[in-house]
Amino acid sequence: MLISSVAISYFENMSLIDSIWWSFVTATTVGYGDISPVSLGGRIIASMLMLVGIGTIGMLTGTIATYFLNPTKKTSTDNELEKYILDSKELLDSEKIEILNYYRFIKSRREGGNDENRDAHSEYQEES
Repeated sequence: MLISSVAISYFENMSLIDSIWWSFVTATTVGYGDISPVSLGGRIIASMLMLVGIGTIGMLTGTIATYFLNPTKKTSTDNELEKYILDSKELLDSEKIEILNYYRFIKSRREGGNDENRDAHSEYQEES
């Protein structure tokens, strides 16, 4: 944005403050239209800034959306809990498996669930 501000200030003969304002509204795709380039150099700079602004905002939005929409991502707490259950000296192996199965089933239901976990749980219940 700073490079485009200096360049547009040079090509369009405007103050640096106005060119910074223009760069900001152009990069964020707001584009009020109060300032628009008329020279060929200014239009080329504007085109490049628009592409960079749209790309940057698109990547930022995609990254944030991916963070919130990834339900299968294991947290360190999930890993620590499973490790604690498996390392527990007070539980028998069959009890560890039963607790882990219930824990994974509840976790899958909370995350939207999938048929594989439901089938595994129902098979486990039928065996009990």
